[in-house]
Amino acid sequence: MSTKLIANEIRGLTGLRGVAATLVAWGHFHNEFPAPSRITLWVDLFFMLSGFVIARAYSGKVKSLGEILRFLVLRLGRIYPVHIFTFALAILAFGYANAMRGLPLFYWRDTPIGLLENLALIQAWPPWGAYSWNMPAWSISAEWAAYLAFPAFAYLRRSLAGAFIIPVCLGWIAFYIYRHGTNFGAGWQTGLWRCLLGFPLGMWLASVKVPKLVGSNAVGFAAGALLGCVWIFDLPDWLVVPPMALLILHLSVARGLLQRSLSSGPLYGLGLISYSLYMCHYPVYKMWQAYYRKTFHGGMTGAETLFFGLLLTAIVLLLSYAIWRLVEEPARIASRRFVNGGFLLPRRPSAIFGNSFGKTSSNSKRDLG
Repeated sequence: MSTKLIANEIRGLTGLRGVAATLVAWGHFHNEFPAPSRITLWVDLFFMLSGFVIARAYSGKVKSLGEILRFLVLRLGRIYPVHIFTFALAILAFGYANAMRGLPLFYWRDTPIGLLENLALIQAWPPWGAYSWNMPAWSISAEWAAYLAFPAFAYLRRSLAGAFIIPVCLGWIAFYIYRHGTNFGAGWQTGLWRCLLGFPLGMWLASVKVPKLVGSNAVGFAAGALLGCVWIFDLPDWLVVPPMALLILHLSVARGLLQRSLSSGPLYGLGLISYSLYMCHYPVYKMWQAYYRKTFHGGMTGAETLFFGLLLTAIVLLLSYAIWRLVEEPARIASRRFVNGGFLLPRRPSAIFGNSFGKTSSNSKRDLG
C-alpha cells in the first residue's frame, strides 16, 4: 500500500479515521465477540472530520456553478462506486446467508423501495429514514446531503468568518431541544441532522487559529481521556462532541506522540482503506452471523473465539484493501480526470458563461474527505 506523503494531508487525522472505522466495524460483531458499544457515536467523528478536511481543500473553490458541479462530481466519484459495489455485495451476502438458514432471502426491511432509496442515496433523509440493505450506508446518505449543502455552508463561513460558529451552536441547541435532552438516537432516526451539524462544525474547526498549546501531548491525551470517559462512565452522547473537536484541533497542529502513533504505517494504512472497510464489513458480518447461528448453538469456546476473531479480522482487512485498490482509488482518479479533462465543464466556466462565474482554480490536493 502506498503511503507517500500527500500535499496538505494531516496523516494523524487519516489514522484517526482508520481507528474510528475499525471500532464501528468491530462493534457490529458484538453478539459473538467482546466488542465496543455505542459505535454510532464514532460516525459523528467522521462527519466532523469530513467537514474539516473538505473545508481545507474546497472552501474557496465552490463560488461558481462550474466549481460547485466539479466539487459534486468529485464527491460522487469518491463515495458512489464503493457504495454500489458494497451494496451489490450486501444483496448477495444477505441472500446467501438467509438461504443457508432456510429463511426468506431478504430481511423485512430490505424492500424494493429501500433499494431505490439506497441507489439514490436518500435512505437517511426524511421522510424515508430507515435502516435497509447495507445498513452502514445510512451515513453515506447523510454525507451526500452535507456535500449538497457545502456550497451554502462555505458561503456562510466566508461571510460570517469566526461568527460562523454561532449558527452551528444554535443548530446543536435546537437538536438538543428536539431530542428533549436525551441521547442522539439511532442513525436512521437522527443521522441526517447529526451530519448537517457535525459537518459545519468541522468546517469551523478548519478556520480556527490553533494555539500552540493545543498541539501538546497533554492536550492530546486529555482529549482522548475525555472521549473515553463517555464510554467508561456511560455519559450522554452529547459529551462526545467537545473532545472530538479538541482531538481534531490537536492533531491538526501536533507533532507529538499521538500524532506520530496515528501517522505510523499500519494506522495510516488503516486510514487509507477506512471507507472501504466501513462499507464492506457489514456483509461479512451477516455471512458470519448466519454461520454462527447455524453452527454454534451453545456459543464458542475461548479458542474458537480467538480463531474466528482473527480470521474475520483478516477477511475484512483483505476485502477492504481489495476494494480500496480496485474500486475506490481507480474511481477517485477517474472522477478527477473526468472533471480536469473538461468533460463536465471547462476549467474556466467564464469561457462559456461569462466573467460573472470567475475562474475555477485547479486543485492539486488529493481528495481526502
